[in-house]
Amino acid sequence: MAAGRRCRHPWRREGSRSMSLFGRTVVIIGAGTAIGQEAARRAKGEGAQLILTDSHTGPLEDMAEEIGVEATAAFDESDVEQLAEFLDRLPGHVDHMLFDLARARRAVDRLLLPIATACYARREMCGGGSLVFVAEDALPSHIAHLAAEAAPVRVNLITGARADDVAALAVRVMTDIAVTGAVLDLEVNPGTRRAGSGAS
Repeated sequence: MAAGRRCRHPWRREGSRSMSLFGRTVVIIGAGTAIGQEAARRAKGEGAQLILTDSHTGPLEDMAEEIGVEATAAFDESDVEQLAEFLDRLPGHVDHMLFDLARARRAVDRLLLPIATACYARREMCGGGSLVFVAEDALPSHIAHLAAEAAPVRVNLITGARADDVAALAVRVMTDIAVTGAVLDLEVNPGTRRAGSGAS
């Protein structure tokens, strides 16, 4: 990642460990998946402004009609070049980003897509915020490296089977400023699942 950084949109943290999503801009990449849809509902319920993406327009139109969103974009989120183009064209400031990597079938893409997202975060979210990745593969060393490179943006990864549990934990992690560089496996740690399911 390049050493130079520019901060066009300062991001302010509250003094407590937790922060609110009210009025924050949340980008959900892969919003057509079950996890993406549930996360969108939960984030909207907490007052977030949403930008949703998916590879198909149908799910985006359905979610826009159901909960109301600020913007949508349809592109192949498993393609690194298309992802980079989308990120470069994002309007204004982004506070949090959730990326469901379910459609990234190749292992190399599951490495490159988070790197491209973290590069954007380091460049544009330099006051703080969070990146939350969802994937079947736990890559602790990769996530820890991205968290160190993107700081003060927090970077975490969640693995798990149930969409509602994963979505609840994702929203919780967005608002917890103390969690970064973590791989949260809901199958290995049922206690984390229960805690995440209580988020709202």
